[in-house]
Amino acid sequence: KMEIALLIDCKHWKYVNTSALDEIVKKQIERVKHFVSDENISALPVIVTLHQEKIQFLDNVPIVPIMKLPSFLDEFLGNFEQLST
Repeated sequence: KMEIALLIDCKHWKYVNTSALDEIVKKQIERVKHFVSDENISALPVIVTLHQEKIQFLDNVPIVPIMKLPSFLDEFLGNFEQLST
């Protein structure tokens, strides 16, 4: 429906502290900026985790457990304004 690329970084940790998660999100945002500058399209950074994290968004980047990925993909366009592109 929209020309948006999802750039997904998958993590399989059991526990991560907020500062480490913040660093991961910053790196993913930088990857997206680099991709967008090369491709000239909109892109959304997403972090997919093996387990549910307490934080669901960090800097408007969604933190999605793998079990909820299908519903996230179905619903993300409705929540697009809240997400970082």
